[in-house]
Amino acid sequence: MSKEPQFYDKKLVFICSPFSGDTEVNAANERRCCKYVLKRVIIPFAPHLYFPQFLDYTDEEQRETGIDAGLLFWPNLTSHGRMSENT
Repeated sequence: MSKEPQFYDKKLVFICSPFSGDTEVNAANERRCCKYVLKRVIIPFAPHLYFPQFLDYTDEEQRETGIDAGLLFWPNLTSHGRMSENT
């Protein structure tokens, strides 16, 4: 009998943070937030990390497509408030 996945019944949290500007620093901060959430056995969903992998966020139409696609998940997510830069 196979083991049930660790995150099978866990909540999904939308991680939303700035991406434009210093994208390297902002992406690093978002990865840090995702790691923080995952350590608490909550599943992070970070569209700012996912969609720029294949969409050009300097192109306004592609950026809007990424934002719209990410927001489709909004009704299924749980809000846990704002994380500080020291988290």
